[in-house]
Amino acid sequence: MFAVALTAGAGCLLLAPGANAGTYVIDNCPAAGNGNAGAWTVFGSPQNVKGTCSGGLGDYIGPRGGYMSPATTAGVQIGVPAGSGITILEAKVWWQASAQVSGATTFGIAADNDGAVGESLTPMTGSEPSTYVLPSTTTEITLANYCSNDDAGAGCTLGSGENNILELYGSQLTLEDTTLPSGTVTGGTIASAGAVASTASISYQAADTSSGVRLVQLRVDGEPVAKKDYITSCSYTDFQACPPSVSDTIDWNTASVANGQHPVELIVEDAAQNTSVIYSGEVTVQNATASSLGAPSGPGNGTPNGTSASETAQLQLGLRDSITRTYARRALAVAGRLLDGQGQPIGDATLDVLQQIVGTKTQQLSTRTKTRSDGTFSVHVPVGPSRLIEIAYRAFSSDASYATVAGIKETVDAGVRLRVSPTHTGPEGTIVLSGTVEGPIPQQGALVDLLVHYRGRWEPFRTPRTNAHGRFRVVYQFEGGVGRFPFCAEVPGGQAGFPFGSGNSRVVDVSTN
Repeated sequence: MFAVALTAGAGCLLLAPGANAGTYVIDNCPAAGNGNAGAWTVFGSPQNVKGTCSGGLGDYIGPRGGYMSPATTAGVQIGVPAGSGITILEAKVWWQASAQVSGATTFGIAADNDGAVGESLTPMTGSEPSTYVLPSTTTEITLANYCSNDDAGAGCTLGSGENNILELYGSQLTLEDTTLPSGTVTGGTIASAGAVASTASISYQAADTSSGVRLVQLRVDGEPVAKKDYITSCSYTDFQACPPSVSDTIDWNTASVANGQHPVELIVEDAAQNTSVIYSGEVTVQNATASSLGAPSGPGNGTPNGTSASETAQLQLGLRDSITRTYARRALAVAGRLLDGQGQPIGDATLDVLQQIVGTKTQQLSTRTKTRSDGTFSVHVPVGPSRLIEIAYRAFSSDASYATVAGIKETVDAGVRLRVSPTHTGPEGTIVLSGTVEGPIPQQGALVDLLVHYRGRWEPFRTPRTNAHGRFRVVYQFEGGVGRFPFCAEVPGGQAGFPFGSGNSRVVDVSTN
């Protein structure tokens, strides 16, 4: 239907729809990036109704027929759910309205719940969207073809058989949500009265019946330390863009902070980026050390580990405490230095390299390394998924716990390869998008977002699930689009049983002419 020329940046990246705090964007139908009509409905008394737009670029919804009675309308409309606290701030719509071939005159009319916001003689054609900035009280949008009463009572004849009366090719609505999310803590060691150690947890129920729950985040000392992101359950195609409620648990590795009291908050964020603090308190972190377990703090408690072995040793690492790496470059070398309590090097000491994979509660020994005479060390950590890596020093062989531990939170982006065949086709041609998601794949597979760069932004159009070997395949047919279409694949992070962050493939261009 549309003739387009598309360009893309260096890589593909699908982010949550961008908007100011309190607002969010929903998209409907292919011109706006997807094949979901959302809450749009067809109205009037047409001979037929086309209510879905899942056929790809160029597809639409709208009324169809050959005749309209005088002083009547037919078209599409959308309304905010009653009592939701949501209003429509702006509407960008790709639409057309047909003209009569005989009889009374037809007009294309756009209206909100307070009256018309745009009017035009038909035919209304073209591929550019109409943008309407609306009053802050708007809760309804109507796009209509109006058959006037200017021909002595005659109606509007649109042609023989079925004809498109009005077509909605795409809609992008900017919405405001004034309702704050809510929630309650239901359990977990973080909210209990006792001290916490190792992995602590907090369980909760969160709800937002307007735009939906997007994110729950745990903050310690004012900094985010753990979260549950529900973006993979957020469609951004309906007013309730994300799940209305969630019941879940967040785990936190307490070794990321020093022993002692720390302020904690649990924060819920909805799809419109409104936030509410549903828990605020303090937590006492008390991770075990050799002295706290009753081990003597000096020589004689087993064989000393290194020259000048010390229970007050400290580890210094040459990496930030939080790093992100691509799947292809996930091999990791960690360098650092081991010093005693007076800042002197501890040489010839054995260090344990531990790892805890994201989504698990078990810490495993990955490898070991030794310090040099000046206390420095360098170790190549075996490749792995997203995880917490810890370098740990035990001062004496009989110590029940480590004297010092230093950690690095490593996020590994998912690896995904995309192939498209053919890369040249006609405006109604068919292409096959296939590929592989790298790494250990859960039995249920992993979700993959397939995206096309359209009208200046990356838009998802299919979300297949791989098989247990990470492979996926999708057949797509163009619906009249002409131009260059960049495609890519993105694997969302945070999927159950898939310990990787979000990762994207290279961009593959497809030309149609």
